[in-house]
Amino acid sequence: MEYFIAIFSLIVLALLPWLLYFIWYSRLKAKYVKFFLIGGIGWLLALLARTPILMALQLMPNQLVQGVIASLLAGIFEECFRFFFIQKFLGGEFSSGNGISFGVGWGVFEIILMHTLNLIVLLVIISLNISIPGQEIPPPDELFIGGLVGVYERIVVTTLHVGLTLVIIHAIKNRLWLYFAITYHFLVDFVAVTMAITLETTLANLWLIEGVITLLVIILYVIILKVLRVRLSRAFMDTSEELLPIFA
Repeated sequence: MEYFIAIFSLIVLALLPWLLYFIWYSRLKAKYVKFFLIGGIGWLLALLARTPILMALQLMPNQLVQGVIASLLAGIFEECFRFFFIQKFLGGEFSSGNGISFGVGWGVFEIILMHTLNLIVLLVIISLNISIPGQEIPPPDELFIGGLVGVYERIVVTTLHVGLTLVIIHAIKNRLWLYFAITYHFLVDFVAVTMAITLETTLANLWLIEGVITLLVIILYVIILKVLRVRLSRAFMDTSEELLPIFA
């Protein structure tokens, strides 16, 4: 396997599942595309807003403290920005379909900027034969196998963003769900960061971390279905203009 094929495959595998799902259920209708783009822009602005603080954190000597603060910042900034954008731009159209479009856009923009661009930069480095001190690029086959962990992570994290978007829509009526979303987002990031720092960096441990994150995402959807009673089954398949309202 060549480097180009390995990297291109990783990019496609990370982006394609949620993009295909979005195209399938939305049929690329204008309002769904709009909410998709609004979600993506919301994620980008939330990232830019906390970037100066994240840069300042690099001065801290303790890596675990850095990770905890960064996790807390992600929960606060992303969920507050998500709440603001949903409240301002969904215009009262609080349906599962609109929320899913927003959440998918939020997650896909994160994939593009945090995963796809990094792989493109890596491909450029390999193509130009640029050496990076202290870093050795593995052979294409090993790069692909190891990269599958990152692909899976991006798919699961986008699933998390969709779920948190549905939670934040309920926060429009009950602000307690905003605090829940912030806390849960922090919890997921905190668990992932703590495990990544404390465990030895092996492929098995990376998959273990992803397994724990997947379990937390499943628990979130149980809460969405059983506590919030969001009726996703019809909304996931609904392609009509009159979507099922998200509030039971």
